[in-house]
Amino acid sequence: MCKSYNTHAIMEELVIQSNTENIEKVESYLWDICEAKHITDYFGIISVPVVQAVKNSIEHGNHNDAEKQVHIACNNTPSGLSISVSDDGKGFDHTKYGSFPEAEGDKQGLYLIKLLADNVSFSDGRVSMEFMLSGVDERYAASRRNVLENFGVRKCVTV
Repeated sequence: MCKSYNTHAIMEELVIQSNTENIEKVESYLWDICEAKHITDYFGIISVPVVQAVKNSIEHGNHNDAEKQVHIACNNTPSGLSISVSDDGKGFDHTKYGSFPEAEGDKQGLYLIKLLADNVSFSDGRVSMEFMLSGVDERYAASRRNVLENFGVRKCVTV
């Protein structure tokens, strides 16, 4: 694993080997960013979609090949954070996925990504998520808390 991030830099990046055992490193990386930026209240809202994107990269992009890598990059934006996840795969047609899952475990990842990130874009094997952190509307925050609670992630929601 290559870990290269500085919580005081404009851009932070984490590179992991494509293995679900590295999810804890992703969560730690995101916590460090939230802590450094004094936004730990947003950890759940940020970490859930990013972790889902990483899991998708490992499973679908890199086909669980531990020799391949997943890149997670964070940039400051005028309104908050932009976090992108990319892998060594060929990309996919995201328009086929992301609607409300019909059954538990049924393609929930893209649904959560689209629901919790303020802006999501897909290009060249990369998913980019923008989280607007300045002046978050309480209605949106309450709606997002409700979504997270319904998906059983109460333990990391402190908003």
